[in-house]
Amino acid sequence: MKGGTIFRLLLMSVIVCFVAGLDRDRLSPSTWSVPLQYESDSLQILGWIKASSEFDYLPVVSKIGHRLGAPYTANWNDYAFYEEI
Repeated sequence: MKGGTIFRLLLMSVIVCFVAGLDRDRLSPSTWSVPLQYESDSLQILGWIKASSEFDYLPVVSKIGHRLGAPYTANWNDYAFYEEI
């Protein structure tokens, strides 16, 4: 590779990292320790991971999350799931 090509790739990488950091407010070291905003389906997946870690969500058995912080329980038995692995 020529020196100009490497320089262009490096410059493009720096620009992409800067724009991504600007978009996600990650330009200062103090904001690196703050988690990103979770939204959309990721909240549901995080709930499943939390329930799985507490053995409330197991394959093939009843799926009721007792300890998710809700006033009642999370009942995922009537929720249309994809094929379980």
